[in-house]
This record gives sequence, structure tokens and C-alpha cells, in this order.
Amino acid sequence: MAYRWPAAVVLSSLVLAVTAAKLLSRPIPIAIKGGLQVDKLVLPPSVTIRSVIPLPVVVQAL
Repeated sequence: MAYRWPAAVVLSSLVLAVTAAKLLSRPIPIAIKGGLQVDKLVLPPSVTIRSVIPLPVVVQAL
């Protein structure tokens, strides 16, 4: 009788892990009200910045 509860804990952990893996492997549905229109996707070219000194940062309020 004393050896049954560890097996039950292991079995329930396995069942919970499998259930969580199935739930998390599916995408979460998100509805966008009013639709979404995209004319085109423009990806920026790759940029490499090399500098020996820190680059200045300028912030402007809109």
C-alpha cells in the first residue's frame, strides 16, 4: 500500500505533462475586430554597425 502513492504521483505528473504539451503546441486564437489589411511587407536590409566609440543618441519629443 505504501508503494502505490509514488506511482500515482509519477503517473499523474506524466498525464499533466502530456496534456500541457498538447495544449501549448497549438496556437492561441486571437481575433482582430474590423479585420487587418496589409498592402505589403517590407523587410529592412541587414545593417552592420561597427564603432570604436559610443554612438550618440538623440531623443526628440513629438
